[in-house]
Amino acid sequence: MRRFLLSSTALAFATAALAQQAPLIPSVPPRQSNTIFYAMQAAAATATVFTGNSGGTNGACTLTVVGGTASVAATLTGTVAGNTIGALSIGTAGVYTALPASPVISVTGCGFASLTVTMTWSAIAQSYTPSPGLVSADVYELGPGSGGGGGAQQVSTGSCSGGGGGGAGGLRNITLSAAAIGYLSPPLTVIVGVGGPGGAGAATANTAGSVGAAGVYSQFGPYFYAGGGGGGQGGALAAASGGGGGGWWYSSGGAAGSAGSGGSGGGVSSNGGSGAAPAGNYYWLGSGAGAGANGTTGVAGTGGRGYYGAGGGGAGAGLPASAGAGVNGANGGQAFLGVQGTGGAGNGTAGQSVSTVSLVWPDGGSGGAGGASGLATAFNGGAGGLGGGGGGGGGCVQNGGTAGNGGKGGDGLIVVVEHFF
Repeated sequence: MRRFLLSSTALAFATAALAQQAPLIPSVPPRQSNTIFYAMQAAAATATVFTGNSGGTNGACTLTVVGGTASVAATLTGTVAGNTIGALSIGTAGVYTALPASPVISVTGCGFASLTVTMTWSAIAQSYTPSPGLVSADVYELGPGSGGGGGAQQVSTGSCSGGGGGGAGGLRNITLSAAAIGYLSPPLTVIVGVGGPGGAGAATANTAGSVGAAGVYSQFGPYFYAGGGGGGQGGALAAASGGGGGGWWYSSGGAAGSAGSGGSGGGVSSNGGSGAAPAGNYYWLGSGAGAGANGTTGVAGTGGRGYYGAGGGGAGAGLPASAGAGVNGANGGQAFLGVQGTGGAGNGTAGQSVSTVSLVWPDGGSGGAGGASGLATAFNGGAGGLGGGGGGGGGCVQNGGTAGNGGKGGDGLIVVVEHFF
């Protein structure tokens, strides 16, 4: 066997070369991307007594909010005098990832048997810190949908309309380099917009329904927004209700509905006619929602279609002046990916969210359909899907009972996809 001897100088060169050579097969593959989902977190902001305010125990006391998914449940405080409670304050704001069913929420405590309240909510700020080695990040922002309006209550000789559908949230996507993120001074504030609660249906005769609450914008860092939709108008007496406008890529949201017109597509001035609504007419604009048709026609409006975002809510059905069978609620507007809620002779169904591999954000299902109207029974609008679907309007009612409630708008969503190459 032949042997080759290396001089000390050659051996030193060979050893140095091997030390500098990268391994052919890395022990841990390099990370290429990382996806971060920010879901809604909310706290109680205000509360107002709605029904059941009798039979309480006199004195200062605390109410507990029922329902929802919370790591800390919200509480309300007030003073009972003459067995009824006065103005309510927030005791504990709570931390919620899913809100109680809206717009009418049950509470317990203070000796009441069946006290209910309506509430508003505010988003809890979260934060984003870029991962080490980041090269760029794609940010997808979806604004929240708004609530559908509540239905009106009318006597048997008068016509009424269901609540207008809620407008869909806006959609925005941006790409930021590592340098741009550094310029914004991380950690960056992340706010995921809370879908607006639906309007409450009228509980007394000859009363219009309550307007749906608007969805407040989603926000990433100090400058980037996706607006919420506008609230659906409450059902009206002998007139049409209006659907909310769609949100757009700015902090200002869609306009609330005005009588007899569908809400405009996000940021656009044109309105649809009674019983119709336009689509969002550019890539990142939420669609407008359906207007509640004039009660004399007994027809519900359709929700507007979203081009690359959520659909607007369908409007609750109206009733003609002459007593007769109830009218079915309308379907929600079609979303780009999401599945629209359906109407019919009962409660509207909720919109569903859909996502794909190529589109990483769940597209907000369209607002649930407006509930149908009946002589003494009305039905509720369905909720909008996650990602900004508008809520459906509630149906109107004649001859007593409580009109249908509007459906809650879908919550917003923010997705950050980090790239490391």
